[in-house]
Amino acid sequence: MAAPTVGALGVAALIAMSTGEVEAGARLAGASAALATRAELTNAMIQVLHMPDPVAVARERLGGAADALLAEGAELTVDEAVALACR
Repeated sequence: MAAPTVGALGVAALIAMSTGEVEAGARLAGASAALATRAELTNAMIQVLHMPDPVAVARERLGGAADALLAEGAELTVDEAVALACR
C-alpha cells in the first residue's frame, strides 16, 4: 500500500507546485519522501518514470524556506497528507 501512496503524494506535490500552491506542494513532497524512507522504498515516480524529484523541485522554487516546509510534511500522517493533497 505504501508504494502507490508515495507516488501519488509525489505527483500531488508536483501538481500543487506547478499550479502555484508551492508551500502545500513542499509539504506533500516532504510527506512523500518521509513515507518512502519509513517504508524503505524508492520512489518509482522518480526512479522508474524519471519524473522530477518533488523535494528537489521544492528546494529549487523556495530555496532555504523549503526545509521547514519539507520537515512539516515529513511529520504528517498518511491520512493528513492525503487530505492535504485532496484540497
